[in-house]
Amino acid sequence: MKELFNRFVFIKEIHKINPEENENKFFKVAIERINEDYITWTHWGRIGSLGQAPQSRYRGEDLKEAFKVAFGKLNEKFKEGYQEIYDIEPDNKSPISATSKKVEINKVRDSVIEYFEREMDLKTITDILEISSWDLQDYLIQWVTPEVYDLHDEYINHMLPEVSVCLEIAGYFLENDMFKPIFDKYNGQYSYIQIRLIKALYIKEQILCPLCGKQLNDTIRNYCNDYKERFNSHSYCNDCQKIFT
Repeated sequence: MKELFNRFVFIKEIHKINPEENENKFFKVAIERINEDYITWTHWGRIGSLGQAPQSRYRGEDLKEAFKVAFGKLNEKFKEGYQEIYDIEPDNKSPISATSKKVEINKVRDSVIEYFEREMDLKTITDILEISSWDLQDYLIQWVTPEVYDLHDEYINHMLPEVSVCLEIAGYFLENDMFKPIFDKYNGQYSYIQIRLIKALYIKEQILCPLCGKQLNDTIRNYCNDYKERFNSHSYCNDCQKIFT
């Protein structure tokens, strides 16, 4: 599971939807790490289809060059009218209606969550559902909540570095929440998705304490959420007796 989790260090998908021109396209770029090499892949096609076979655009040991190629391809597509997914307004006149797309996405999401709850191996899930590993990992981030962690802590922890490393990365987030320097510092060992998961567990969802690594007490977490103004958006860990941002 960790092998699959470690492979991709960067993933980005953008869309171009223009009903008048019958355009309903996606474009993905990903950087994959295999041994000492970085490979920049591009993948495109019609939304709702498997698309064309992924194309390798760069392969070598220089991560900066891999990112340069990736961002170069993204900028080309932005100039062609592609947009960030969250910038696109839903359009019921699209060849694939907003409703049908939502139904399809929900169907995949429900299947993924069912497999997560059964604690299946990530590679097995991608094979069954025929979806990419980076899509699957995005579903994982969305799935993780304090309640989910209560039930599946060993399964989730299996995808993470050692606790001491997680604490170091979480501390780095607390000092500076700019994502790029954190990614640059830890990219040699840990993937983009692992760092996102650490942020969800330790910072965003406040499931684990970023100072001691233990699961935060529900009562304390709810109390802090109810009194955010009093705590100045800080939370309190009952185990290490400390307040953190």
